[in-house]
Amino acid sequence: MYVTRDNGRTWKNVTPPMPAGGRVHTIEDSPHRRGSAYVSVYRMYFNDFKPYLYMTNDYGAHWTLLTDGANGIPIDQPMHVVREDPEQEGLLYAGTLEGAYVSFDQGKHWQTLQQNLPATPVTDIKVHHGDLVISTMGRSFWIMDDIAPLRQLAASVTKPARTRPTDNPNPAAQADRVRPASMAQPSRFIRSDVALAAQENVSGLEQRTAAPKRAAPAGAVRMAIKPFDGSSVFLFTPAPAYRVHYQPMMNRPDAPEYPPAGARIDYYLAAPSGDVKLEILDAAGKVVREYSSVARGTAPAGRGGGGRRGGALPSTLPMKAGMNRFVWDLRYPGGAAGGGDGEGGGFGGQGPLVAPGAFKARLTAGGVTKTESFTVKIDPRVAKDGVTVADLDAQTKLALKVRDAIADARQLAQRVRQAIEQKRGDADRLQKVSERLITKTGPYEDQMFIDQMSNVGREIGQADQKVGASAYERFNQLMKEWESIKADADAAMR
Repeated sequence: MYVTRDNGRTWKNVTPPMPAGGRVHTIEDSPHRRGSAYVSVYRMYFNDFKPYLYMTNDYGAHWTLLTDGANGIPIDQPMHVVREDPEQEGLLYAGTLEGAYVSFDQGKHWQTLQQNLPATPVTDIKVHHGDLVISTMGRSFWIMDDIAPLRQLAASVTKPARTRPTDNPNPAAQADRVRPASMAQPSRFIRSDVALAAQENVSGLEQRTAAPKRAAPAGAVRMAIKPFDGSSVFLFTPAPAYRVHYQPMMNRPDAPEYPPAGARIDYYLAAPSGDVKLEILDAAGKVVREYSSVARGTAPAGRGGGGRRGGALPSTLPMKAGMNRFVWDLRYPGGAAGGGDGEGGGFGGQGPLVAPGAFKARLTAGGVTKTESFTVKIDPRVAKDGVTVADLDAQTKLALKVRDAIADARQLAQRVRQAIEQKRGDADRLQKVSERLITKTGPYEDQMFIDQMSNVGREIGQADQKVGASAYERFNQLMKEWESIKADADAAMR
Protein backbone atom coordinates (compact mmCIF):
# COMPACT_ATOMS: atom_id res chain seq x y z
CA MET A 1 0.00 0.00 0.00
CA TYR A 2 1.17 3.49 -0.83
CA VAL A 3 -0.07 6.97 0.00
CA THR A 4 0.59 10.35 -1.55
CA ARG A 5 -0.03 13.72 0.09
CA ASP A 6 1.20 15.90 -2.79
CA ASN A 7 -1.19 14.99 -5.59
CA GLY A 8 0.83 11.99 -6.74
CA ARG A 9 4.28 13.55 -7.06
CA THR A 10 5.71 11.29 -4.37
CA TRP A 11 4.44 8.08 -2.82
CA LYS A 12 5.23 6.44 0.53
CA ASN A 13 4.96 2.75 1.34
CA VAL A 14 2.51 2.42 4.26
CA THR A 15 1.72 -1.29 4.04
CA PRO A 16 0.27 -2.61 7.32
CA PRO A 17 2.42 -5.06 9.30
CA MET A 18 1.13 -8.33 7.86
CA PRO A 19 2.41 -11.30 5.84
CA ALA A 20 3.45 -10.42 2.31
CA GLY A 21 1.50 -11.21 -0.81
CA GLY A 22 -1.99 -10.21 0.31
CA ARG A 23 -4.49 -8.72 -2.10
CA VAL A 24 -5.81 -5.28 -1.08
CA HIS A 25 -9.53 -5.51 -1.73
CA THR A 26 -10.82 -2.22 -0.29
CA ILE A 27 -9.42 1.09 0.96
CA GLU A 28 -12.12 3.06 2.77
CA ASP A 29 -11.31 6.72 3.37
CA SER A 30 -13.08 7.73 6.58
CA PRO A 31 -15.88 10.24 5.90
CA HIS A 32 -15.38 11.70 9.40
CA ARG A 33 -11.63 12.10 10.06
CA ARG A 34 -8.77 13.39 7.94
CA GLY A 35 -5.91 10.93 7.62
CA SER A 36 -8.06 7.99 8.70
CA ALA A 37 -8.73 4.95 6.55
CA TYR A 38 -9.68 1.29 6.72
CA VAL A 39 -8.03 -1.41 4.63
CA SER A 40 -9.26 -4.93 3.93
CA VAL A 41 -6.80 -7.53 2.67
CA TYR A 42 -7.17 -11.26 1.98
CA ARG A 43 -4.57 -14.03 1.48
CA MET A 44 -6.79 -17.03 0.87
CA TYR A 45 -4.88 -17.91 -2.29
CA PHE A 46 -1.93 -18.60 0.02
CA ASN A 47 -4.17 -20.91 2.08
CA ASP A 48 -4.38 -18.16 4.71
CA PHE A 49 -8.02 -17.57 5.61
CA LYS A 50 -7.50 -15.03 8.38
CA PRO A 51 -9.45 -11.75 8.12
CA TYR A 52 -7.07 -8.82 7.72
CA LEU A 53 -8.80 -5.52 8.48
CA TYR A 54 -6.69 -2.54 9.56
CA MET A 55 -7.35 1.06 10.56
CA THR A 56 -5.07 4.08 10.54
CA ASN A 57 -5.61 7.58 11.88
CA ASP A 58 -2.31 9.08 10.72
CA TYR A 59 -2.12 8.48 6.97
CA GLY A 60 -0.72 4.96 7.41
CA ALA A 61 2.13 5.67 9.82
CA HIS A 62 0.52 3.32 12.33
CA TRP A 63 -2.05 0.60 11.88
CA THR A 64 -4.45 -1.21 14.23
CA LEU A 65 -5.74 -4.69 13.44
CA LEU A 66 -9.53 -4.75 13.93
CA THR A 67 -10.03 -8.50 13.37
CA ASP A 68 -8.08 -10.70 15.75
CA GLY A 69 -10.38 -13.69 15.42
CA ALA A 70 -11.75 -13.29 18.95
CA ASN A 71 -13.80 -10.07 18.68
CA GLY A 72 -16.72 -11.28 16.59
CA ILE A 73 -15.47 -12.10 13.08
CA PRO A 74 -14.22 -15.72 12.97
CA ILE A 75 -10.54 -16.33 12.36
CA ASP A 76 -11.32 -18.27 9.16
CA GLN A 77 -13.35 -15.52 7.40
CA PRO A 78 -11.26 -13.77 4.71
CA MET A 79 -12.10 -10.06 4.58
CA HIS A 80 -13.48 -8.49 1.43
CA VAL A 81 -14.78 -5.02 2.23
CA VAL A 82 -15.28 -2.51 5.04
CA ARG A 83 -17.25 0.76 5.02
CA GLU A 84 -17.78 3.42 7.67
CA ASP A 85 -21.26 4.87 8.00
CA PRO A 86 -21.32 8.37 6.45
CA GLU A 87 -23.59 9.74 9.20
CA GLN A 88 -22.46 7.93 12.37
CA GLU A 89 -18.77 7.86 13.16
CA GLY A 90 -17.45 4.51 14.36
CA LEU A 91 -20.28 2.47 12.82
CA LEU A 92 -18.57 -0.03 10.53
CA TYR A 93 -19.97 -2.56 8.06
CA ALA A 94 -17.80 -5.45 6.88
CA GLY A 95 -18.21 -8.12 4.23
CA THR A 96 -16.35 -11.42 4.37
CA LEU A 97 -16.16 -14.60 2.33
CA GLU A 98 -19.35 -15.89 3.97
CA GLY A 99 -21.44 -12.94 5.14
CA ALA A 100 -21.88 -9.48 6.65
CA TYR A 101 -20.87 -8.01 10.02
CA VAL A 102 -21.37 -4.76 11.92
CA SER A 103 -19.36 -2.95 14.57
CA PHE A 104 -20.85 -0.21 16.73
CA ASP A 105 -17.53 0.79 18.34
CA GLN A 106 -15.09 1.32 15.46
CA GLY A 107 -14.04 -2.29 15.15
CA LYS A 108 -13.41 -3.20 18.78
CA HIS A 109 -16.31 -5.68 18.68
CA TRP A 110 -18.10 -7.24 15.72
CA GLN A 111 -21.32 -9.17 15.37
CA THR A 112 -23.19 -10.76 12.54
CA LEU A 113 -25.57 -8.72 10.39
CA GLN A 114 -26.64 -11.78 8.44
CA GLN A 115 -30.38 -11.97 9.19
CA ASN A 116 -31.89 -13.65 6.09
CA LEU A 117 -28.82 -13.10 3.91
CA PRO A 118 -27.56 -16.43 2.50
CA ALA A 119 -24.02 -17.56 3.29
CA THR A 120 -22.24 -15.91 0.37
CA PRO A 121 -19.22 -13.70 -0.31
CA VAL A 122 -20.07 -10.06 0.28
CA THR A 123 -18.01 -8.19 -2.29
CA ASP A 124 -18.98 -4.56 -1.68
CA ILE A 125 -21.10 -2.39 0.62
CA LYS A 126 -22.63 1.07 0.20
CA VAL A 127 -24.86 3.20 2.41
CA HIS A 128 -27.41 4.83 0.10
CA HIS A 129 -30.32 7.03 1.18
CA GLY A 130 -30.28 5.53 4.66
CA ASP A 131 -30.29 1.92 3.43
CA LEU A 132 -27.45 -0.60 3.45
CA VAL A 133 -26.79 -2.01 -0.02
CA ILE A 134 -24.49 -4.98 -0.59
CA SER A 135 -23.30 -6.93 -3.60
CA THR A 136 -22.56 -10.64 -3.43
CA MET A 137 -20.75 -13.15 -5.57
CA GLY A 138 -23.48 -15.04 -7.39
CA ARG A 139 -26.37 -14.36 -4.96
CA SER A 140 -27.69 -11.03 -6.27
CA PHE A 141 -27.84 -7.60 -4.61
CA TRP A 142 -29.36 -7.22 -1.15
CA ILE A 143 -30.66 -4.17 0.73
CA MET A 144 -31.27 -3.67 4.45
CA ASP A 145 -33.99 -1.03 4.57
CA ASP A 146 -33.56 1.89 6.98
CA ILE A 147 -30.45 1.52 9.13
CA ALA A 148 -31.40 4.43 11.42
CA PRO A 149 -31.66 2.02 14.40
CA LEU A 150 -28.10 0.84 13.80
CA ARG A 151 -26.91 4.44 13.85
CA GLN A 152 -28.70 5.11 17.11
CA LEU A 153 -27.20 1.98 18.67
CA ALA A 154 -23.75 3.15 17.61
CA ALA A 155 -24.44 6.62 19.00
CA SER A 156 -25.10 5.04 22.40
CA VAL A 157 -21.54 3.71 22.39
CA THR A 158 -19.73 6.80 21.16
CA LYS A 159 -21.61 9.41 23.19
CA PRO A 160 -23.60 9.45 26.45
CA ALA A 161 -27.36 9.11 26.39
CA ARG A 162 -29.43 12.22 26.94
CA THR A 163 -32.95 12.68 28.23
CA ARG A 164 -35.70 13.51 25.77
CA PRO A 165 -38.47 16.03 26.52
CA THR A 166 -40.96 13.86 24.61
CA ASP A 167 -40.41 10.83 26.85
CA ASN A 168 -42.78 10.07 29.72
CA PRO A 169 -41.18 7.04 31.41
CA ASN A 170 -42.52 5.05 34.30
CA PRO A 171 -39.48 4.83 36.63
CA ALA A 172 -40.54 1.46 37.97
CA ALA A 173 -40.66 0.02 34.47
CA GLN A 174 -37.11 1.17 33.72
CA ALA A 175 -35.34 -0.48 36.63
CA ASP A 176 -33.69 -3.13 34.46
CA ARG A 177 -31.73 -1.32 31.76
CA VAL A 178 -30.14 -3.33 28.98
CA ARG A 179 -28.58 -2.52 25.65
CA PRO A 180 -29.55 -4.29 22.43
CA ALA A 181 -26.87 -5.91 20.33
CA SER A 182 -28.27 -5.29 16.87
CA MET A 183 -31.26 -5.81 14.62
CA ALA A 184 -29.65 -9.06 13.58
CA GLN A 185 -29.61 -10.84 16.96
CA PRO A 186 -32.61 -9.73 19.05
CA SER A 187 -32.29 -12.75 21.34
CA ARG A 188 -28.80 -11.76 22.55
CA PHE A 189 -29.56 -8.25 23.72
CA ILE A 190 -28.60 -8.53 27.38
CA ARG A 191 -25.10 -10.00 26.95
CA SER A 192 -24.05 -8.18 23.83
CA ASP A 193 -20.82 -6.73 22.51
CA VAL A 194 -22.53 -3.35 22.36
CA ALA A 195 -23.27 -3.55 26.06
CA LEU A 196 -19.68 -4.48 26.79
CA ALA A 197 -18.31 -1.74 24.60
CA ALA A 198 -20.61 0.83 26.16
CA GLN A 199 -19.69 -0.16 29.71
CA GLU A 200 -15.93 -0.22 29.21
CA ASN A 201 -13.63 2.80 29.23
CA VAL A 202 -11.78 1.97 26.05
CA SER A 203 -8.68 4.12 25.92
CA GLY A 204 -7.61 2.57 22.64
CA LEU A 205 -10.87 3.61 21.02
CA GLU A 206 -10.40 7.14 22.28
CA GLN A 207 -6.92 7.23 20.77
CA ARG A 208 -8.15 5.95 17.44
CA THR A 209 -10.83 8.62 17.25
CA ALA A 210 -8.52 11.46 18.15
CA ALA A 211 -7.73 12.29 14.54
CA PRO A 212 -8.81 15.68 13.18
CA LYS A 213 -12.43 15.81 12.07
CA ARG A 214 -13.24 16.09 8.41
CA ALA A 215 -15.12 19.28 7.58
CA ALA A 216 -18.71 18.82 6.41
CA PRO A 217 -19.48 19.86 2.83
CA ALA A 218 -20.71 23.41 2.38
CA GLY A 219 -24.45 23.63 2.92
CA ALA A 220 -24.69 20.13 4.41
CA VAL A 221 -26.89 19.87 7.50
CA ARG A 222 -26.78 16.69 9.55
CA MET A 223 -29.45 16.01 12.12
CA ALA A 224 -28.24 14.86 15.53
CA ILE A 225 -28.61 11.11 15.98
CA LYS A 226 -30.45 10.18 19.16
CA PRO A 227 -28.51 7.49 21.06
CA PHE A 228 -30.15 4.39 22.41
CA ASP A 229 -30.50 5.08 26.15
CA GLY A 230 -30.68 1.54 27.49
CA SER A 231 -34.27 1.85 28.73
CA SER A 232 -36.67 -1.09 28.88
CA VAL A 233 -38.85 0.55 26.20
CA PHE A 234 -37.16 2.54 23.46
CA LEU A 235 -38.61 4.09 20.32
CA PHE A 236 -36.09 4.73 17.58
CA THR A 237 -36.38 7.91 15.53
CA PRO A 238 -38.18 6.98 12.29
CA ALA A 239 -36.54 7.93 9.03
CA PRO A 240 -38.47 10.19 6.63
CA ALA A 241 -41.09 8.32 4.62
CA TYR A 242 -42.14 9.04 1.05
CA ARG A 243 -45.73 9.01 -0.11
CA VAL A 244 -45.77 6.55 -3.00
CA HIS A 245 -48.42 4.40 -4.64
CA TYR A 246 -46.65 1.23 -5.68
CA GLN A 247 -47.56 -2.14 -4.22
CA PRO A 248 -44.66 -4.50 -3.46
CA MET A 249 -44.67 -7.77 -5.37
CA MET A 250 -44.94 -10.87 -3.23
CA ASN A 251 -44.10 -14.56 -3.74
CA ARG A 252 -42.29 -14.12 -7.04
CA PRO A 253 -38.98 -16.02 -7.04
CA ASP A 254 -38.11 -14.51 -10.41
CA ALA A 255 -38.63 -10.89 -9.30
CA PRO A 256 -36.90 -8.58 -6.82
CA GLU A 257 -38.34 -8.13 -3.34
CA TYR A 258 -39.53 -4.56 -2.94
CA PRO A 259 -40.04 -3.13 0.55
CA PRO A 260 -43.53 -2.14 1.65
CA ALA A 261 -44.37 1.51 1.14
CA GLY A 262 -44.75 3.34 4.43
CA ALA A 263 -43.04 4.65 7.55
CA ARG A 264 -40.92 2.12 9.42
CA ILE A 265 -41.40 2.30 13.18
CA ASP A 266 -38.64 0.51 15.11
CA TYR A 267 -38.81 -0.06 18.85
CA TYR A 268 -37.05 -2.10 21.52
CA LEU A 269 -38.78 -4.02 24.31
CA ALA A 270 -36.67 -5.55 27.08
CA ALA A 271 -39.41 -7.76 28.49
CA PRO A 272 -42.76 -7.18 26.77
CA SER A 273 -45.90 -7.72 28.80
CA GLY A 274 -49.47 -6.57 28.34
CA ASP A 275 -50.69 -4.56 25.39
CA VAL A 276 -48.35 -2.48 23.21
CA LYS A 277 -49.99 0.54 21.59
CA LEU A 278 -48.81 2.74 18.74
CA GLU A 279 -50.46 6.03 17.79
CA ILE A 280 -49.66 8.16 14.75
CA LEU A 281 -50.33 11.86 15.30
CA ASP A 282 -50.42 14.71 12.80
CA ALA A 283 -48.85 18.15 13.24
CA ALA A 284 -51.87 19.34 15.22
CA GLY A 285 -51.58 16.45 17.66
CA LYS A 286 -54.66 14.67 16.33
CA VAL A 287 -54.50 10.87 16.24
CA VAL A 288 -54.40 9.71 12.62
CA ARG A 289 -54.08 5.96 13.20
CA GLU A 290 -53.94 3.57 16.15
CA TYR A 291 -52.47 0.07 16.34
CA SER A 292 -52.24 -2.53 19.07
CA SER A 293 -50.40 -5.77 19.76
CA VAL A 294 -53.79 -7.37 20.37
CA ALA A 295 -55.03 -9.01 17.18
CA ARG A 296 -58.34 -7.67 15.94
CA GLY A 297 -60.77 -9.22 13.48
CA THR A 298 -60.78 -7.88 9.95
CA ALA A 299 -63.92 -6.41 8.49
CA PRO A 300 -65.39 -8.01 5.39
CA ALA A 301 -64.90 -6.29 2.09
CA GLY A 302 -65.94 -6.85 -1.49
CA ARG A 303 -64.67 -5.75 -4.84
CA GLY A 304 -62.69 -2.82 -3.44
CA GLY A 305 -60.26 -4.86 -1.37
CA GLY A 306 -59.85 -7.32 1.48
CA GLY A 307 -58.74 -7.25 5.05
CA ARG A 308 -55.11 -6.51 4.20
CA ARG A 309 -53.42 -3.16 4.13
CA GLY A 310 -50.76 -2.04 1.67
CA GLY A 311 -49.88 -5.40 0.14
CA ALA A 312 -50.40 -7.72 3.11
CA LEU A 313 -48.82 -5.44 5.71
CA PRO A 314 -49.69 -6.65 9.21
CA SER A 315 -51.98 -4.50 11.33
CA THR A 316 -50.99 -6.03 14.68
CA LEU A 317 -47.90 -4.73 16.48
CA PRO A 318 -45.09 -7.23 17.10
CA MET A 319 -44.01 -7.41 20.75
CA LYS A 320 -41.12 -9.85 20.99
CA ALA A 321 -38.23 -9.24 23.36
CA GLY A 322 -35.62 -7.15 21.57
CA MET A 323 -36.00 -5.27 18.31
CA ASN A 324 -39.40 -4.89 16.65
CA ARG A 325 -40.34 -3.22 13.37
CA PHE A 326 -43.79 -2.11 12.23
CA VAL A 327 -44.66 -0.37 8.97
CA TRP A 328 -47.41 2.25 8.92
CA ASP A 329 -48.86 2.43 5.42
CA LEU A 330 -49.27 6.26 5.58
CA ARG A 331 -53.05 5.92 5.43
CA TYR A 332 -56.00 7.03 7.49
CA PRO A 333 -58.38 4.32 8.72
CA GLY A 334 -60.87 3.07 6.19
CA GLY A 335 -64.59 3.71 6.50
CA ALA A 336 -67.17 1.55 8.20
CA ALA A 337 -67.35 -2.10 7.21
CA GLY A 338 -69.22 -2.86 4.02
CA GLY A 339 -72.90 -3.36 4.51
CA GLY A 340 -73.56 -5.65 1.60
CA ASP A 341 -72.82 -3.11 -1.11
CA GLY A 342 -69.67 -4.99 -2.07
CA GLU A 343 -67.42 -1.95 -2.35
CA GLY A 344 -64.24 -1.01 -0.55
CA GLY A 345 -64.87 2.69 -0.54
CA GLY A 346 -62.79 3.60 -3.57
CA PHE A 347 -59.51 3.24 -1.63
CA GLY A 348 -58.90 -0.46 -2.03
CA GLY A 349 -60.47 -1.21 1.34
CA GLN A 350 -58.12 1.28 3.02
CA GLY A 351 -58.31 4.90 4.07
CA PRO A 352 -56.81 7.77 2.05
CA LEU A 353 -53.10 8.50 2.06
CA VAL A 354 -51.99 11.27 4.40
CA ALA A 355 -50.64 14.47 2.90
CA PRO A 356 -46.91 15.18 3.22
CA GLY A 357 -46.03 16.89 6.48
CA ALA A 358 -44.89 16.43 10.07
CA PHE A 359 -46.06 13.48 12.17
CA LYS A 360 -45.28 11.82 15.47
CA ALA A 361 -45.18 8.19 16.54
CA ARG A 362 -46.26 7.58 20.13
CA LEU A 363 -45.51 4.16 21.60
CA THR A 364 -46.92 2.94 24.91
CA ALA A 365 -45.77 -0.30 26.54
CA GLY A 366 -45.57 -1.40 30.17
CA GLY A 367 -46.68 1.98 31.45
CA VAL A 368 -43.94 3.76 29.46
CA THR A 369 -44.72 6.23 26.68
CA LYS A 370 -42.15 7.32 24.10
CA THR A 371 -42.71 9.81 21.28
CA GLU A 372 -40.62 10.52 18.20
CA SER A 373 -41.17 12.94 15.31
CA PHE A 374 -40.77 12.13 11.64
CA THR A 375 -41.82 13.51 8.27
CA VAL A 376 -43.77 12.22 5.32
CA LYS A 377 -42.37 13.65 2.09
CA ILE A 378 -43.76 14.11 -1.38
CA ASP A 379 -42.48 11.73 -4.04
CA PRO A 380 -39.77 13.82 -5.76
CA ARG A 381 -40.78 12.40 -9.13
CA VAL A 382 -44.30 13.71 -8.61
CA ALA A 383 -42.97 17.09 -7.47
CA LYS A 384 -40.83 17.23 -10.60
CA ASP A 385 -44.02 16.91 -12.66
CA GLY A 386 -45.46 20.01 -10.99
CA VAL A 387 -47.63 18.49 -8.25
CA THR A 388 -47.29 20.42 -4.97
CA VAL A 389 -47.79 19.56 -1.32
CA ALA A 390 -50.79 21.90 -1.35
CA ASP A 391 -52.31 19.83 -4.18
CA LEU A 392 -51.88 16.65 -2.15
CA ASP A 393 -53.28 18.27 0.98
CA ALA A 394 -56.42 19.24 -0.97
CA GLN A 395 -56.59 15.73 -2.44
CA THR A 396 -56.44 14.17 1.03
CA LYS A 397 -59.12 16.48 2.42
CA LEU A 398 -61.51 15.60 -0.40
CA ALA A 399 -60.67 11.90 -0.05
CA LEU A 400 -61.55 12.03 3.65
CA LYS A 401 -64.89 13.62 2.82
CA VAL A 402 -65.55 10.84 0.32
CA ARG A 403 -64.59 8.21 2.88
CA ASP A 404 -66.90 9.71 5.51
CA ALA A 405 -69.78 10.02 3.04
CA ILE A 406 -69.44 6.34 2.12
CA ALA A 407 -69.27 5.34 5.78
CA ASP A 408 -72.42 7.36 6.57
CA ALA A 409 -74.23 5.83 3.59
CA ARG A 410 -73.30 2.31 4.69
CA GLN A 411 -74.56 2.99 8.18
CA LEU A 412 -77.84 4.31 6.76
CA ALA A 413 -78.16 1.26 4.50
CA GLN A 414 -77.74 -0.97 7.53
CA ARG A 415 -80.39 0.95 9.49
CA VAL A 416 -82.79 0.69 6.53
CA ARG A 417 -82.28 -3.08 6.26
CA GLN A 418 -82.85 -3.51 9.98
CA ALA A 419 -86.05 -1.44 9.79
CA ILE A 420 -87.33 -3.57 6.91
CA GLU A 421 -86.49 -6.81 8.72
CA GLN A 422 -88.14 -5.59 11.91
CA LYS A 423 -91.14 -4.24 9.98
CA ARG A 424 -90.73 -0.71 11.24
CA GLY A 425 -91.81 2.27 9.14
CA ASP A 426 -93.05 2.30 5.56
CA ALA A 427 -91.63 -0.85 3.97
CA ASP A 428 -92.14 0.28 0.36
CA ARG A 429 -90.47 3.65 0.88
CA LEU A 430 -87.64 2.02 2.83
CA GLN A 431 -87.04 -0.42 -0.02
CA LYS A 432 -86.79 2.47 -2.47
CA VAL A 433 -84.23 4.18 -0.19
CA SER A 434 -82.21 0.97 -0.07
CA GLU A 435 -82.27 0.71 -3.85
CA ARG A 436 -80.96 4.27 -4.14
CA LEU A 437 -78.04 3.39 -1.85
CA ILE A 438 -77.00 -0.11 -2.94
CA THR A 439 -76.31 -1.38 -6.45
CA LYS A 440 -78.26 -4.45 -7.51
CA THR A 441 -75.99 -7.18 -8.78
CA GLY A 442 -76.54 -8.44 -12.28
CA PRO A 443 -75.10 -8.49 -15.80
CA TYR A 444 -75.90 -4.79 -16.36
CA GLU A 445 -75.46 -2.96 -13.10
CA ASP A 446 -76.87 0.50 -12.61
CA GLN A 447 -74.63 1.85 -9.88
CA MET A 448 -76.24 3.57 -6.95
CA PHE A 449 -75.01 6.12 -4.42
CA ILE A 450 -72.39 4.10 -2.52
CA ASP A 451 -70.80 2.78 -5.70
CA GLN A 452 -71.00 6.20 -7.36
CA MET A 453 -69.22 7.84 -4.42
CA SER A 454 -66.68 5.00 -4.42
CA ASN A 455 -65.95 5.81 -8.06
CA VAL A 456 -65.10 9.38 -7.03
CA GLY A 457 -62.76 7.99 -4.40
CA ARG A 458 -60.98 5.84 -6.97
CA GLU A 459 -60.74 8.72 -9.42
CA ILE A 460 -58.99 11.02 -6.97
CA GLY A 461 -57.01 8.40 -5.03
CA GLN A 462 -55.20 6.30 -7.61
CA ALA A 463 -52.37 8.78 -8.15
CA ASP A 464 -50.79 11.84 -6.55
CA GLN A 465 -52.42 14.65 -8.50
CA LYS A 466 -54.16 17.97 -8.42
CA VAL A 467 -57.83 17.10 -8.14
CA GLY A 468 -59.75 18.28 -11.19
CA ALA A 469 -62.84 20.43 -11.15
CA SER A 470 -64.96 17.54 -12.46
CA ALA A 471 -64.26 15.50 -9.32
CA TYR A 472 -65.38 18.34 -7.06
CA GLU A 473 -68.45 18.87 -9.22
CA ARG A 474 -69.41 15.20 -9.11
CA PHE A 475 -68.83 15.06 -5.35
CA ASN A 476 -71.09 18.06 -4.79
CA GLN A 477 -73.80 16.52 -6.98
CA LEU A 478 -73.68 13.30 -4.99
CA MET A 479 -73.81 15.16 -1.69
CA LYS A 480 -77.04 16.83 -2.82
CA GLU A 481 -78.35 13.37 -3.67
CA TRP A 482 -77.22 12.22 -0.22
CA GLU A 483 -79.27 14.91 1.51
CA SER A 484 -82.34 13.79 -0.45
CA ILE A 485 -81.74 10.13 0.46
CA LYS A 486 -81.38 10.96 4.16
CA ALA A 487 -84.58 12.99 4.14
CA ASP A 488 -86.53 10.16 2.46
CA ALA A 489 -85.08 7.61 4.89
CA ASP A 490 -86.04 9.66 7.94
CA ALA A 491 -89.57 10.11 6.62
CA ALA A 492 -89.96 6.38 5.84
CA MET A 493 -88.79 5.32 9.30
CA ARG A 494 -91.33 7.44 11.15
